[in-house]
Amino acid sequence: MVRLSRKFENYAKYEEMQTMPHIRYTIYGALFVGRNIVLGVPLLLIISRLLALMINASPKWDKYKYLYLLPMAIPAATMVLVWRLLFARQGFLNRLLETHVDFLGE
Repeated sequence: MVRLSRKFENYAKYEEMQTMPHIRYTIYGALFVGRNIVLGVPLLLIISRLLALMINASPKWDKYKYLYLLPMAIPAATMVLVWRLLFARQGFLNRLLETHVDFLGE
């Protein structure tokens, strides 16, 4: 059984770590990432919200909205078609297994 002591005895190790350059660079890197999260995420949310409001305010922006959203919709639609081809009653998986299981519940 390990006994835990309330006495802190390894302060010398922490002092030694502060002099190691790779530890210092790691700490600076973590602070840089933290700063980017604290500053970048709210700024990104504000800019995204303003752009969404601007695009949604006028009908003349509709074509840009569709051009922006179309590349996001195509992979989802493609995956639906692939799943239907695989798991349909006469689909690839049933033909491969020589069964007639209704995976999709159609």
